Amino acid sequence: MEQQNLNATEYELLTKSVYEAILKTEGVTNIEVLHDQKVSGRFGGKHQIDVLWRFQQAGIEHTILVECKNFSSNLEIGHVRDFHGVLEDIGNARGIMVTRVGYQKGAAEYAKHYGIGLKILRRPTESDWKGRLRNININIHVRMLWNDRDHPVSIAAHWVVRDEGQAARLRTVSTRKRHLVSANLGFKRKCADSGDQRLARSSTPGS
Repeated sequence: MEQQNLNATEYELLTKSVYEAILKTEGVTNIEVLHDQKVSGRFGGKHQIDVLWRFQQAGIEHTILVECKNFSSNLEIGHVRDFHGVLEDIGNARGIMVTRVGYQKGAAEYAKHYGIGLKILRRPTESDWKGRLRNININIHVRMLWNDRDHPVSIAAHWVVRDEGQAARLRTVSTRKRHLVSANLGFKRKCADSGDQRLARSSTPGS
């Protein structure tokens, strides 16, 4: 479902689910991520919080209060100022605002000054993809190694020479053909020697 078709509650739940998914990769221990919570202020009364997130990092518990604004235009400074007042009344919590379009310049400057995080949650637009990979196409061609009597698989042998006598014998052997072929009863190894005789040893059981 498109974000612009979501109502306020659905947008809040979407924000909650996105944070839950992101936080699983952040290396923190989640205590709880809750939707539509009433949190008491220091001067009495309760504040409605769209998404409340508590987590623990390095043994320290943190509280994040998330304010969701599913608006079709940029948020104004008044929205950020009101949320800042809620944070000050509750105390001991950090704030994040989430909206669909963006923030006016004054709102962004105010939020930066008071350490309030500003996020945009919507589907990517064409401008968002500029300078980024959008599609990755991978073509895989699988080629099987075919081995039969007409197309044998050749194996090149490399030997470690211990002395000159062995080197001489290997020079003689190196001129002979060595290949592997498949047979009806299994897999055979054929080695050609200096004459017309061939030695074939079956790898099937009982051979």
